[in-house]
Amino acid sequence: MISADSTQLQTIDYLNGLAHKELALPPAFQALTKPEVQGELRLQNRFFGIAQLGQLRTVTVQSPKINILNLLFFPDPMQQLPTYAAEFVSLSGKPIIAVIDAKCLLASVMSDQVKALMIQARAAVMDLIVPESALPEWFKASRSGYEIFVRPETVKDMEKLMGKHLEIWHGIVELFKTSEQYDENAAKNHSIQLIHYKEQHCSNYPGIPLLQRCFGEQWTKQYLDSCLFG
Repeated sequence: MISADSTQLQTIDYLNGLAHKELALPPAFQALTKPEVQGELRLQNRFFGIAQLGQLRTVTVQSPKINILNLLFFPDPMQQLPTYAAEFVSLSGKPIIAVIDAKCLLASVMSDQVKALMIQARAAVMDLIVPESALPEWFKASRSGYEIFVRPETVKDMEKLMGKHLEIWHGIVELFKTSEQYDENAAKNHSIQLIHYKEQHCSNYPGIPLLQRCFGEQWTKQYLDSCLFG
C-alpha cells in the first residue's frame, strides 16, 4: 500500500542517480513536536540540493488523526526546469485533498515535455478531478492549466494519486539529466517569476491555520517566509 511516508521516501530515492545532498536546516524548523489531546503531532522537513539544478523540499505533518505530505521543487533560476508542487492531506483516515502540478514559469526547452507528463497523468484520473469552478481563486492564478486537483472519496483514490505523483516526479527527474541553462537576462526574469510563485503559495498555504494553532503565528510566518518558501 502507498502511504505518505513511503511516497516521501520514494520521491527522495528517485534522486539517487543524480548528485544531491540533504541540506542542514535550522533546528527551529527541522523537526517539531506538539502534544495533542489525541496524540503527538510531528512536523518534519527534509530538503535536498540537487547538483546545481534546484531544491527538493519535503514536509510531513503527522499525528494519530492528521497525515499531510507536501513536496516542492524549485529550480535554480539559471535552469530551464519546471517548478513542481504536490500535496496530499488525510484527516482521521479520510482523504481530503490531493494536488499535483508542474509548471515552467518561463518558456523552456522542457515546456512541451513537462506538459506531456502532466497531460498523460491527468488523463488517467480525469474522472476524479474537480471542475474548474471549484478551484480556489489563488490557485487558478498560479496553476499550469494541466494540474491534477482532486478531493478523493476513498483511500484507493488517494493511493492512485500518490502513484501519479511518483510517475510525474520520475519523469521530471529524468529531465534533470538534460537540463539547459537560460541566458543571463532570462535567468533574471526566471528568478523574479520564482519569487512571485513562492509568494503566491506562501500566502495561501492551506496548512497555515494548523501551523498557527500548533506552533504560533510568529513561528508559522518565519517558517513559511524564510524556510519552506524562502
